[in-house]
This record gives sequence, structure tokens and C-alpha cells, in this order.
Amino acid sequence: MATMAENVIVASSETRPSMLEKGMYDSWKTRIILYIRGKENGEMLKDSIDNGPYQFKSEITIKETNGVTNIRRPQKLKDLEGQDKLSYDSDIKAVNIILLGLPVDIYTLINQYQTAKEI
Repeated sequence: MATMAENVIVASSETRPSMLEKGMYDSWKTRIILYIRGKENGEMLKDSIDNGPYQFKSEITIKETNGVTNIRRPQKLKDLEGQDKLSYDSDIKAVNIILLGLPVDIYTLINQYQTAKEI
């Protein structure tokens, strides 16, 4: 019969990432990557960690509703749709997953970083 601690360890492996323990970074890194790949859009999450966050385009063309006027401006969050929106959302999820796996003392050292790649 499993103890309460064993049940908690097994449950947490499905519902949240492993917690980083001091001196165990290499094994934690492997486990966190496996955990991320097992999530929905896991490869996009992993890509965000490896290659950095989604880069907004410096200029896009917007057609007015009448189809005549074209406006060129930097891309904004509200412009994202489809694959671009999914990529942007994956960046946020990757950061959250990594932060969930960090103890408070380590989190306080890296809380100024904004992207999964930086963390």
C-alpha cells in the first residue's frame, strides 16, 4: 500500500512539474523538458525555451474595412491569430511551467527574467 507521500509524488508528476533541488539541475532539466513535451503544444513550448519568445513583426499592413486604405504599423498583440497567437501563448505557458518548478529561493534570483530562454 502506498503512503500519502508516495501518492502526492505520483500525482504531482502529472499535474505540475518537478521541483528543482539544489545540486540536481541536470536531472531536473531533463524531467522538466519531458514534462513540457507531454503538454498540449509541447514542441512549441520547447521551441520557446530553446529559441526565445515570439518576435512581433516590426511592420504589418492593415487594410481598412472598405479595402482602400492601407496602414503600416508595428504588430501588436491584438493582431495575432492562428499559429502566431499559439506561439505567443506557448511562450507564456513555458515561463509558467518553469517557474512552477523552482523553489522560492531560486525564483527570487531569476524573477527579473521575462522569457523561458532567459530563465
